[in-house]
Amino acid sequence: MCLEEQLYLGISQKMNEYQVVSENLIDTNPGQPRKVFSEDELDSLTNSIKKYGVLQPMVVVQKEGTDRFLLVAGERRLRACRRAGVEEVPVVLRNEKNERENLILAMVENLQRANLNPIEEALAYEVLLEEYGCSQEELAHQVGKDRSTLSNYLRVLRLPAGIKTSISQGKLSMAHAKQLLVLTEISDLEKVHALVLSKGLSVRQTQQLVEKITKNPDKKSGHRINSDLEYLADGLRNLLQTKVKISGDGKRGKIEIAYFSSVELERVFGKLMPRR
Repeated sequence: MCLEEQLYLGISQKMNEYQVVSENLIDTNPGQPRKVFSEDELDSLTNSIKKYGVLQPMVVVQKEGTDRFLLVAGERRLRACRRAGVEEVPVVLRNEKNERENLILAMVENLQRANLNPIEEALAYEVLLEEYGCSQEELAHQVGKDRSTLSNYLRVLRLPAGIKTSISQGKLSMAHAKQLLVLTEISDLEKVHALVLSKGLSVRQTQQLVEKITKNPDKKSGHRINSDLEYLADGLRNLLQTKVKISGDGKRGKIEIAYFSSVELERVFGKLMPRR
């Protein structure tokens, strides 16, 4: 049984064992992956809570040494309760205080409810990889995505800020973004981005435009080198099961291999220098 199944099983068994606490004793989780809350959705939920009450408990953990709670799942409900003037709210209290599991639970809940935009989703994956020691394979398994899909989400974070804003606002789809990832020059990225928005280009039209740019003789060599390095980096990620970055050109550069504990360092080293 994978981690999120264990967590949700524990919650489902306790849904009838909730308690009521003051809403002002609940602190939101800074690791919450969802950053944007639709005003229309909040208004709708607020009206529903005023009419029917809170139908689903939030999930919290006790903050050690205090009478306060850390919100694990249900921030939208909490915000709506506060708007509705609800002073006491139902919560399911979990004893597990492991920060890594709390973040995974919060992310899985939001992913399953389709509440995250692609940039928020990608940022959540990045936090789990870089701060909580997940490998890409483990993370893909936990959130139910294949590694190539997960890799594309992470690569989107390398796009210029304006393009990421368009993605988060729903003006640019992930399918369009995947085509833009082929480009390496900022000027090309911004040019294609502007054309997609102004002309309403389809994914196929965007792909054709990108192919036309990358076939430009002046840029073909640099694009090929970049693609080759990314291919090699993916190979190392699959072998080592950790974050790997290769930067440089065809002549020189550097390889960065991430590890998040002494145990993982030994594991990575064992992969690179197997005992004979």
